Amino acid sequence: MDLNRGDVRGAGTELSTIAAVFDDHKKAEKAIGELTRAGFRDQQLGVAVCDSEGKEIDKDWVGRVRKMMGEAGEEPSGYSSMDTSQTLRNMGLEEQSIPELERAMDEGDILVTVRAINPARRDEARAILDKADAKMGPQIASARIPGAVATTPSREELRGREAGLPSGSERNIRLFGEVLRVHKEGVPKGEVRMHKEVITEHQKVDVPVEREELVIERRPGSRQPVAGSAQVGKDNEEIRIPVSEEKVRVEKKPVVNEEVRVSKRKIEEVEHVGGDVRHEELRVDNKENVDIKKPGDKDKKVA
Repeated sequence: MDLNRGDVRGAGTELSTIAAVFDDHKKAEKAIGELTRAGFRDQQLGVAVCDSEGKEIDKDWVGRVRKMMGEAGEEPSGYSSMDTSQTLRNMGLEEQSIPELERAMDEGDILVTVRAINPARRDEARAILDKADAKMGPQIASARIPGAVATTPSREELRGREAGLPSGSERNIRLFGEVLRVHKEGVPKGEVRMHKEVITEHQKVDVPVEREELVIERRPGSRQPVAGSAQVGKDNEEIRIPVSEEKVRVEKKPVVNEEVRVSKRKIEEVEHVGGDVRHEELRVDNKENVDIKKPGDKDKKVA
């Protein structure tokens, strides 16, 4: 199912949502255009179509409708679903109308919904849809039967339809069955918090250093007489020799130790799901031993 719609879900929307069915894409497209020109916004309009048997959804038509509805505002959102009935509920339709609408869509019809709380606007929308040859209300059910006339059913007839027993000499019993429909939705699993933390650790570094020391060497004199007028104690000779050494100075400077790249990737797994489903089967209680003709039985000849 491909759907373009505004958000029509919520309490109190059932009575203000009009459902119309078109058997022709061009008529539906024309009606949507008239509705948007009449001022109905994309939040008020909904369009739903199904992949009918042997016929795929016209993607070009869906694109034109989305663009048309987007002229009234932003580009309307769209999604696909395998659950037709749930989609119709999300569009704000009454529960009792969903089976007929679902059957109509399964046969390839296009559903157009209009949400209008103001009675005058609802009448305006119905007039536009009726002019576009849309089927609304009881017409949707009668359109499934060739030659049928749309009438307002009585309460008894409605009860008979729910039970699958139309009026007339024939009685039909519909046997229902449950099927499993699997849906996927993204749910939060959790989050990973990443931050930086300062860790202090003590480091030791061995640094070779140099220093100077004074070396004094003594040698015996020659004991030879000194020429000149040299006298003991007269000349106080002094020598100054500077001595140096290396001192270690420590400073800290920030550097890039590591770069961390964080990203997400999708892992596809297969989960096995299942559930109990029920179905109805026909049981015949023939206590009175009434003759029952089954399909394939030949008629008895009477002489």
